[in-house]
Amino acid sequence: MEDLSEVRKVLQGKSTFVGDILDPKALWVKVKRATIPHGRIQGLVFPPFPPSVRIIRSKDIPGKRTISFGKVEIPLLNESEVRYVGEPILLLVGPDPEELEKLSQQIVVLYEELPANFEIPLAEEGQKESLYLKESLYLEKTIQRGNPKEAFEQSHRILEREYSTGFQEHYYSEPHGAYVHWDDEETTLDIHIASRWPFHVHRVVKESLALPWELVSVSIPPDPDTSLDGKLWYPSFVSAHAALAAWLTRRSIKYLYSRQEDFLFTPKRAPSTVRMKAGLDEEGRLQVLEAEILFNMGAYPVFAEELLDRAIYALGVLYSCPHLHIRGRVFTSCLPPAGAFSGMGGSQSLFALEVFTDEIRQELGVSPTEWKTRNLATKQRPKPWGAHRKQFFLPSALLETVLQASDFERRHATLELLRKHREQNPESFTSPEFWEGIGIALGAQGSGFFLDREHRSKVEVRMTKDKKVSIHTSAVPGSYALKSIWKTIASESLGVHPSSVFIEPIRTRSTQDSGPSIFSRNITLTTKLIEQCCSQLKKSLPAGLPAQGVKSLDPRYARSWNRETFLGNPFTAISWAAAVVEVKIDPLSLVPQIEHVWMSIDAGRILDEKEARRTIELGIAQAVGWTLLEHVFYVEGSIPHPLFWNYRICSPSDLPTPHIEFLPSEDHKNVKGLGELALNVIPAALINALSQGLGKRIRAIPKREEVLR
Repeated sequence: MEDLSEVRKVLQGKSTFVGDILDPKALWVKVKRATIPHGRIQGLVFPPFPPSVRIIRSKDIPGKRTISFGKVEIPLLNESEVRYVGEPILLLVGPDPEELEKLSQQIVVLYEELPANFEIPLAEEGQKESLYLKESLYLEKTIQRGNPKEAFEQSHRILEREYSTGFQEHYYSEPHGAYVHWDDEETTLDIHIASRWPFHVHRVVKESLALPWELVSVSIPPDPDTSLDGKLWYPSFVSAHAALAAWLTRRSIKYLYSRQEDFLFTPKRAPSTVRMKAGLDEEGRLQVLEAEILFNMGAYPVFAEELLDRAIYALGVLYSCPHLHIRGRVFTSCLPPAGAFSGMGGSQSLFALEVFTDEIRQELGVSPTEWKTRNLATKQRPKPWGAHRKQFFLPSALLETVLQASDFERRHATLELLRKHREQNPESFTSPEFWEGIGIALGAQGSGFFLDREHRSKVEVRMTKDKKVSIHTSAVPGSYALKSIWKTIASESLGVHPSSVFIEPIRTRSTQDSGPSIFSRNITLTTKLIEQCCSQLKKSLPAGLPAQGVKSLDPRYARSWNRETFLGNPFTAISWAAAVVEVKIDPLSLVPQIEHVWMSIDAGRILDEKEARRTIELGIAQAVGWTLLEHVFYVEGSIPHPLFWNYRICSPSDLPTPHIEFLPSEDHKNVKGLGELALNVIPAALINALSQGLGKRIRAIPKREEVLR
């Protein structure tokens, strides 16, 4: 096999991609996909096929024919009842990808079309919702504190609003793909793929082919794409197709989605609708909150419970509220699966909550600062999830820091006067001067999965007789900076030069299973396990070399959270953020321009401030894209093809340099996650700023021009 990936990586300054692997003997794979959103397949009509092309159908899978996530079963190939446009029906394997594409288009699929649902049910359509609920409701949870009904009856003022968030594309550097190397002598499958969960890929391939564990190996590129949010479970789906083709043909396989194919058919951020009703006392304090959270997770709701729990938890993480009723529901639909994305669940709820609180304070005629200070949870006024250690409350210094840095109170008061003036004098809206607005939002991020669903993670550190240290983990670093942090920890702990510390390439045959790299588990959990491994190894040094330290996640952490009562803390650590965004709006085109972004952050011990800033800046760009630019929609179950060509994403270079300040943390010994913080605060702060500038409340993202006018 001719492999020029290392040369190309050096010359182009890029990571190693599946597309960089050059193997002229490898066969290619093409998927025949469903063309309707819901229907039963009645038959298939095939054109004449050349001898070099093989058809692979569901019946050819030697092992398990689905991928399992709890109750969710996703067919690897579906020849019975398809549930979304683009669902894989069969595979074509051959030497020429262009020929496979033509043959795929000639295959005729005979369908019996069935009714298709695409949207979250609307509250006002009671009869339709009942039918939809019966067919499409996948998961429902209700959490209550106190006596909401009585609290509403006693409330001085009641407000009710509805908010929504849209899909967002996972736009990474390379589309989904996999390379499978077939070894005739060893009869093994070596799978090369970009994934945040290599051991899940290994398990799915092993089960689908009914192979012993040792005949499969999964390797992750040494410097994978940092934007891997969407490459959590879906790479297992892709790898199973490629491995199936390799196993049945006894040939190496190269399987790479086109950029358009990836955009049209792979998972997106799940859209949401959040309906909120608040009851306030005479002083404007939040006494009761009623919320309904609705998610559309497409045909197969992977991680539905994690998403819903995080969304519910987010509504009670900031403010004290003695009476609470939250009903969360996850629906399926005839759209591609949606779900896993940075800020999964929490970002949607925090957007709704922080825009709602801005509407509340506007109705009361007070400043955002005054209302937030009056209602933030403290030990004396605990949040609905109960009282915990001090670090589980938003630090007061966080709000003070961002207010001072942005001069928020003065700027907001000035712009609020201008907004009221425009309301009273509509003719002033014809002024050619830019309209301005400034908004604020608070948020939090929990590190890792909810503890009672946390995946067991294991890390190993070894030292050889010549004092070479190797770190064995399947956690995907995603950046050179995190690799450097891990090496530095081992170097300083074990007293060796950094050049003597190596991170073993991720290969499931030889690496410890560290679980999925999501929810900042790498910087929090994996880093902590590496520290513990080094400490254990150091204690064993007097016995001589070689030596090793092996540590795994302690399941006792889960005891601090009660899933049934929703009491306690589901995370090992919580990070906090406050954001202020200032905008200017062209009064003719209504195009907003972001002038300034300020963020203050409490994320515990910062191991590398430069990398932390880079992470926040990337998160800000992603959040701005979700809020302003990245409008993904489906028409009768399909994304219109022109949307692919017109889809815009935001990069840090499109924005002003943000003012980011990391606060000294009271929990200074612990490393906390911060990768989701920007997504949890920037959308609400930006929408609040736009609403002030426009003099019109926006309650949905991404914002649409027709809503602004």
